[in-house]
Amino acid sequence: MSAVYILVGMDPLNTCDIDFIQKFNSFNDVLDFLHQWLSDELDKQTNFVSGLKGDISKHISKYISHFSENYSFKFYGEYQDQYICSEPYDYKFNLYKL
Repeated sequence: MSAVYILVGMDPLNTCDIDFIQKFNSFNDVLDFLHQWLSDELDKQTNFVSGLKGDISKHISKYISHFSENYSFKFYGEYQDQYICSEPYDYKFNLYKL
């Protein structure tokens, strides 16, 4: 029997906290989804007054690398070191393998 991956998204400003749950058949499918999600979110940030510092692909690569090692990440817009950043995050993803 092959593994099933459940990706859970949490918005800390949302009253119910969890606002996204999706099943994936492979870890690569999860990474593909997150890559597109990150690309869309960071692209939106380029239109903000503050803009986006650095290269979008480098930010995405750092998020994906962290996620691949830890099965979770906190989204801050521009990538922040997940272990030392004390800033409030905008969104969080956790992955569960069944």
